[in-house]
Amino acid sequence: LLIFSRQLFPKEDRKEVIQKIGIIAGICIVSLVVLFPTAAKSKHDFLMASFLQKGILKKYIDDKCPTIPYKICKYRNSMENDPNWFLWCSESPFQKEGCWNGTKKEYTTINNDILMHMPYNTMFVEQSIPYTLQQLVSFKIGDGNTVFDCNSNVACAIKTHVSNKEFEQFLASEQNTESFITGKLDLFNAIIMGVVLVSFMSIVLLLILGNFKPTYSMKQLLLICFTGIIINCWDCATFAQVNRRYGCRVMWLVPFCFIVMLLLNRKANSSHHLR
Repeated sequence: LLIFSRQLFPKEDRKEVIQKIGIIAGICIVSLVVLFPTAAKSKHDFLMASFLQKGILKKYIDDKCPTIPYKICKYRNSMENDPNWFLWCSESPFQKEGCWNGTKKEYTTINNDILMHMPYNTMFVEQSIPYTLQQLVSFKIGDGNTVFDCNSNVACAIKTHVSNKEFEQFLASEQNTESFITGKLDLFNAIIMGVVLVSFMSIVLLLILGNFKPTYSMKQLLLICFTGIIINCWDCATFAQVNRRYGCRVMWLVPFCFIVMLLLNRKANSSHHLR
């Protein structure tokens, strides 16, 4: 808000600015209250998985394990450089050492040490840039919805909470079959990729060629939406991992902005012709 205040509210009086900032702050506070219990439970593990993917965790435990007896040290030569393996595979140190609650104390200590000391924190900052750029072009609906057979972690978790009949329905569902994932969703994702790319290029061309003169409200919309997309990609790729479903949840904003621009342009042309 401090960075963009002049762009967002250049002509409004102090009372209106305070009112708008209050509404935005209220939405943020409510979101934090709703999301905090889940984030508090899992943030240490996702951050640890991020350090693993970026090669920072390997360097850290190679340096520290000779002097500090962390439980994760015994896995130092057997860990895969894959955050999904680390979080969900039954053979990962995270799963073997107690999952969310069992690893919280040790992983929080390691995470804080990495973030507070060089060269680990500088490596983290450097690695965040290419991973953010990778996340910007990675978006896909249905990502992660593979086939979950009866021995998978997902199926085992579902089985503990539903009846045998419902569990069999889950195993036989269309969503849980390979044909659905590789067939229908691939077509949808190809369409989404094309729509997003065409929309982005069209927005750039309209602004560069001067065929569209954005209104003050349109500038606000573009600024907020594209800043939000970049922040989302940076946040996910830096503190969790590059994941196509993380990108998919915000990429709809690109064609949305393009549609709004087309409608405003059409309205402006109609008003010009009426004059």
